[in-house]
Amino acid sequence: MPDAKTWEDHWRDEHTPWDLGSFSPAIDELPDLLPLRNKRILVPGCGRGYDAFRLAQLGAKVTGLDLAPSARRPFHEAQKQFEPFETPPRLFIGDFFGDEWRAEASAVARTESAKTPDTDEFRFDLAWDYTFLCALPRHLLLSWADRYREILQPNAHIASLVFPIDPKKPRDDGPPYALDPEELIQAFDGRLRLIYRNPPRKSPPSRQGKEELMIWSIID
Repeated sequence: MPDAKTWEDHWRDEHTPWDLGSFSPAIDELPDLLPLRNKRILVPGCGRGYDAFRLAQLGAKVTGLDLAPSARRPFHEAQKQFEPFETPPRLFIGDFFGDEWRAEASAVARTESAKTPDTDEFRFDLAWDYTFLCALPRHLLLSWADRYREILQPNAHIASLVFPIDPKKPRDDGPPYALDPEELIQAFDGRLRLIYRNPPRKSPPSRQGKEELMIWSIID
């Protein structure tokens, strides 16, 4: 499982080289590909929350998740740059593979809607995954897919901006760990169905040619 201390050290020491200082431009392609308004969207490894805030601006009900408690203050500071929202994003601190944060999110959702189910059945409609999958060692690839199958609705989607695509980088050198879209398709066969794959129309200059937008549907 992810090393909480390592990520907490990064945030406490303000050493976050993955931080672009803004949301991913690829998010603005999503409304043409998937319904977002009023959808419950999970953003794991959200950090300062730029992507979560942009999704909320597009009308989604967003839950940000980060492993490091020290990410909380930068998240709330960055939020001020994007306000106002119809529904402000919420941040939970916890392990993506654990259940404590999910119980908290479910409890909060129940206070907002009488229709929200208990924790065991509380699921999201969509996940936005960027610089999260690449933070996980390769042996957790299938655990990543299986976890999404647990916490997303049947037939829900994972919008994954796959990065870094770098064939020259040693596969055990990370994080970030280099990702191979073809390998992901093979690894997730029977678990996730690929429904869309294209390079994003726009990438940050330092990441051009190293990203692909891949959208998966959950195989129930």
